[in-house]
Amino acid sequence: MQRKNKYIIIFIVILSTLLTINIKNIISPNKNNQELSNDIENEEELVDIEKEKIETLEELVALYEKEEKYDDAVEIYNELLLLDTQNDQYLYSLAICYLEIEEYELALEFLKAYDEVKSHHPTTLFLISQVYLLLGEFEHAQQIANDAVAATKINNTDPQYYAEWSEIVDSFDVKKEEAWVDVIEGLPLNSMKLKASETAIKDYHNANKYPHEHILYNAGLLHNQYGKYDQAIQYFKERINIYPNLKSSYVLLAENYYLTKNISELNALLKMVEENDWILEEKLISAFITSTQGDYEISREGFDNLAYTGEYQDIIFSNLTRLSLRFSDHTSAQDYYNTFMGLELKDFSYWQSTVNELSDGIDRMLEIE
Repeated sequence: MQRKNKYIIIFIVILSTLLTINIKNIISPNKNNQELSNDIENEEELVDIEKEKIETLEELVALYEKEEKYDDAVEIYNELLLLDTQNDQYLYSLAICYLEIEEYELALEFLKAYDEVKSHHPTTLFLISQVYLLLGEFEHAQQIANDAVAATKINNTDPQYYAEWSEIVDSFDVKKEEAWVDVIEGLPLNSMKLKASETAIKDYHNANKYPHEHILYNAGLLHNQYGKYDQAIQYFKERINIYPNLKSSYVLLAENYYLTKNISELNALLKMVEENDWILEEKLISAFITSTQGDYEISREGFDNLAYTGEYQDIIFSNLTRLSLRFSDHTSAQDYYNTFMGLELKDFSYWQSTVNELSDGIDRMLEIE
């Protein structure tokens, strides 16, 4: 991949040289006014074509990003950089795409290039520090975090946010198992949170310690959002084994069993919550069971009876939206979706894939109607 970027740089140099030669030909004194006029018209046409191509590519890359097709987005941003070498936003967007596909070295390369253009803005330095930490380069992470705090004075930015991160990083290498919770909370992308959660859990296991319950929660929910239900199941099961009284684990585990159509495990889970006399959790898991069995109307009624009654409203309304879409009930689906979006969702960013799924489902139904 790094070799590919070297080729891109070489190509830019060649392209610049060819453009310079072409411009010299246009202004050559050997050409008459008519020839010069024709050349200018041709160049203007080429510029118009190039602008149209840039606009088309920008629309395409926006779609790729919405669909989370970051490998495809990387290719488009590289092409856009060839067409418009002065657009620093492409550098930043390309760096973010590399972060999404866990190409951290390449992400650093483009973040540093963007940082040079933006004169060391604290936000860029903050992100660079986070990438270094994920790579295990703690000294670099600490130095860049301190640089971000210093940069706030130059940019007249409130230093508190960056100072908090700097404090986390400064103590990270000494007590990293305990610091992982704060690190994960501060990371901006779900892909980064997921890598940090998995790394943190490995650190806990290597130190013969139990992972923090919130880290297991993060890992399970993020794997769920990426459609990796089997991995999500493992993390929620571990959370139950270590922290058996956290009721939310049973509901989250049930949803993943439902998504993998594992009726036997759902029934076993139902018995566990019945033994604990957890009424709300029992009703929710029962709704998942009836849906898995194909009794969608009964399932929808079960979820609907729990609406506005207490916890798990995010799970209740997202599943009510799904079931209404299954019945092609656009009005109910839209109402349930609006309620879901109006909730004060805990860890809203973790629900982004669900939001996209439900929104796309409603859009498709509208197109059919």
